[in-house]
Amino acid sequence: MGWMPYEGLLWLVMSVGITLTLLWGWIVFRQTPFLNGLGPLGRSAVFGAILGLAAPLVILGLMVLKTGVHAHGPEYSPLEIRWITQQISIWPFVGGLAGFGLAIIGRSLASQE
Repeated sequence: MGWMPYEGLLWLVMSVGITLTLLWGWIVFRQTPFLNGLGPLGRSAVFGAILGLAAPLVILGLMVLKTGVHAHGPEYSPLEIRWITQQISIWPFVGGLAGFGLAIIGRSLASQE
C-alpha cells in the first residue's frame, strides 16, 4: 500500500501492478510444475503470456482499489482506463515474447558455464 499516497499517477500504478504480477509469477513458476510438458522454452513463453494477460487486470484492480478508497471522485481519467483496457490484447503477446527471449538467454548463459 506504499503507492496509495500518490494521487492518480498512471505510471506508478502500472509499475506496482507489473511488479506484483512478476512477483506472483516468479513464485508460481518456481514452486509448481505448471506447464512442464512444454519444455523450458515453451513453458517460459506460455507463462510469459499468462503474466502478460494478468498484468493489466492487476493494474485495473489497483486502479479500482485506489479510486474506491477515496470518496472524492475518480483518481484516473477515462482515457487512462481505456488505454489500459486497450492494451490487454497486446500484453500477452509481449509477455510470451519476453518469456521466450529470457529462456533463450538463460539457456545460452547456462551452456557457457
